[in-house]
Amino acid sequence: MTVAYKGVTVAVSVKGGRAWLKVWVDGQVSDVTGGAGRVFSSGKVLTFSGRRDIEVRTGNASLTYFTINGVDLGRLSNLSNPGPGSSRHPRRLRGRIVADPLPAIGTDALVQAAVRLQAACLERGLTVALGESCTGGLVAHAITQVAGSSRYFLGGVVSYADSAKMTLLGVPEELIDRHGAVSAEVARAMASGARRRFGADLAASITGIAGPDGGTADKSVGLTFIGLAHDRQVSTRRFEWAGDRSANIEASAAAAIEWLIESAEAVQA
Repeated sequence: MTVAYKGVTVAVSVKGGRAWLKVWVDGQVSDVTGGAGRVFSSGKVLTFSGRRDIEVRTGNASLTYFTINGVDLGRLSNLSNPGPGSSRHPRRLRGRIVADPLPAIGTDALVQAAVRLQAACLERGLTVALGESCTGGLVAHAITQVAGSSRYFLGGVVSYADSAKMTLLGVPEELIDRHGAVSAEVARAMASGARRRFGADLAASITGIAGPDGGTADKSVGLTFIGLAHDRQVSTRRFEWAGDRSANIEASAAAAIEWLIESAEAVQA
């Protein structure tokens, strides 16, 4: 069994033990992340095409889940997991991946991710808000498919037009003029605006070019920026999806939910 994607963000959740994350693609180390905590992400997008061998290693901590772009790979038959190891023999997941084309993730997978998000937020007493553009409310839809979501999800804004981004989320017009609506700067402002408008602990934003048209020489179809606002910190991630319109939208929604889960689980319960 294989999973197809282009633009990869790897995330693992660990419990106890020595924890770090290393990602190999075709035998070459592509990313390394270390530190203390329960959730680790590659922290950047790994972009490639065609078939590739992938290996993900953590320390001797217990691996509770392993995802790429919000898709749970821990149970896929093409990945082998030999079990917990020692500090000399880290825990590994190996398999072959296909980076082109991007598959449709499906609403069911988004809802499953939303279940995890809800559990993480309720355990820690966190609230969530959204500022969506290219996903058109899909993230909010997935979240509200889970019973009890009103206990942590405050609401969202679908700011599809630039005017809505400015009026409803407080994105400065000059920011859009200077960088474009699909940019890290606007994603950051959207996330900050959503968090401020709803008074949430966490807020995510999504702005991108879903396709099939709208791309330019500088910004191709599939380019997406996701913002995450928490406390006084606002960060962004860049993705370049290679699917059709539906697949790009679903991949963006999945990546946003996955990042919300990472951020929630990083907060001490």
